Amino acid sequence: MDKLKGIVVDSCCDLTPELRLSPYIEMVPLKIMVDGSNEYTDDGSIEITELLSDIAASKKAVHTSCPTVEEYYTAMEKYDEVYVVTLSDKLSGSHNTANIAKDNLLEEYPNKKVHIFDSKSASAGELLILLQLIDYINEDTPFDLIVKNTENFISKMHTLFVLEDLSILRKNGRLGKVTGLLASMLNFCPIMSDNGDGEIMALSKVRGIKKSLAKLTDIVATMTENYAEGSLRLVISYCNCLERANKLKAVIQEKCKAFNEIKLFHTGGLSSTYANDGGIILAFSL
Repeated sequence: MDKLKGIVVDSCCDLTPELRLSPYIEMVPLKIMVDGSNEYTDDGSIEITELLSDIAASKKAVHTSCPTVEEYYTAMEKYDEVYVVTLSDKLSGSHNTANIAKDNLLEEYPNKKVHIFDSKSASAGELLILLQLIDYINEDTPFDLIVKNTENFISKMHTLFVLEDLSILRKNGRLGKVTGLLASMLNFCPIMSDNGDGEIMALSKVRGIKKSLAKLTDIVATMTENYAEGSLRLVISYCNCLERANKLKAVIQEKCKAFNEIKLFHTGGLSSTYANDGGIILAFSL
């Protein structure tokens, strides 16, 4: 009898409605608390415009909470072999919670195979890993080889993002008050990145969204210029800016020949909370 294989992700992975319907993909939701009382469960039902409007109207920081051990356990329990992709453990408790659920599951079902991947990323980065796992499962790759190859894939992954509106990051203390205020006043749209260990770092300060996206394209072109044509996959997540995302995709296709596939996805609730209107996040592995 074939083993039932599955993938579990937390809701910072920007799933499409089609991916949500997959029989071997499970999503466990984070929760978003706005203004200290209005709680959203990030299960795919959030109206993003309403969420961002509530956040903009609130003077308080937004709080998020990771999925529970029980939610992870229930999602993992359905499968004989399961791969779990979480937010960077530097950004959320989701990874730690998933590991606790794994330990509990293996006590009850010692013959199951479970691996927890720390994406060292979020949003588009998690989605890129998910797509890679789907490829491996469809190719009937053995469990141990999937784990080895995916950990290697993550180690070579890069996540970059440009935010047009920094107010949420400033409100949540991700930017210093003075830095955030100056960036807003001077119309800076900084290019941000992961630091290779799941934390956020600034790559470049650029004034204006058009110049920032042009600079982002140049950075990606430089990073991928020595890779074979059509050898890489790029994921772009966008928040309420499909036209902008399509234009970026077209420019990257023209300048970065290493990408054989560029996929666009709208941000989910959690990603939208931090990306805000106009935000762009992209991820690729070298």
